Amino acid sequence: MLFHLNKIYVKPLTYTLIGFIVILILKLLLKRISRHFKGDKLSFSFYNSSKTIINVVYIVFLCILWNQHISNIITLLSVISAGFVLAIRDVILNIFCGLYIKTYKPFKIEDRISVDGIMGDVVAINLLSFEILEVSSENEYGLSTGVIVHIPSSNIISKDIKNLSKGFKYIWDEMEIVLAKDADLRKSKSTVYKIINSIDVVQRIPKKMQAQLEDFQSSYRIYYNHYNPIIYTKVNDGKVTLILRYLIHPKKARYVESIVWNKILEEEENGNISIYKED
Repeated sequence: MLFHLNKIYVKPLTYTLIGFIVILILKLLLKRISRHFKGDKLSFSFYNSSKTIINVVYIVFLCILWNQHISNIITLLSVISAGFVLAIRDVILNIFCGLYIKTYKPFKIEDRISVDGIMGDVVAINLLSFEILEVSSENEYGLSTGVIVHIPSSNIISKDIKNLSKGFKYIWDEMEIVLAKDADLRKSKSTVYKIINSIDVVQRIPKKMQAQLEDFQSSYRIYYNHYNPIIYTKVNDGKVTLILRYLIHPKKARYVESIVWNKILEEEENGNISIYKED
């Protein structure tokens, strides 16, 4: 009986092995071809899409090949140790979550996302996992640390995921500028307005954001009263704080903040604004 069962599995096992070798050869060929197009986004997308198609075709092939043996396979799996079953469960869950990511695209390559507190730019999406290029944890708009974080695909259902790039291209960034006690409030606000409105990358965004929001209003009930930079005033512990709020692309927020602070320090030297400093 055992010999008969073994004989039944010879053919599907052989085809499975042949299919695996063919898939391996195809992936190696794709990798070799992609080396000739470094930096080309179209070829990068083609390479990743081709890998996904190859994997899906191979899975479908295995399902068809092993269809008549599924009952025997289920019986066999039922006697496998609990630890191994849990490991297989995680792999299967990651595969289905990977298919979900590729189909419904909660995020895509180059999106800036946060997963369970880890912030970064998506650089690769596979069936079992995805990888992000980490950014500094100082704030959501920090610079790359150069560290690539490997995250299992199942995190999309077990962890909170925030996508800073999906939907709207631009987000609201805020800066707090604490003024000296003897600072001229009106002059200080006028100076900060002049600084933020002099930055080209900030000037161009309000019209783009307004047009984008109009496109989204058919699906989302979202409205903004202001699109241009605005300054709010707050008093706390006797200190006057200007809260500068403006639209910016997430990946350019740190760059713009640096420009604003450099210009504020220049204006302080010219006597147009006075920043609070600890005694």
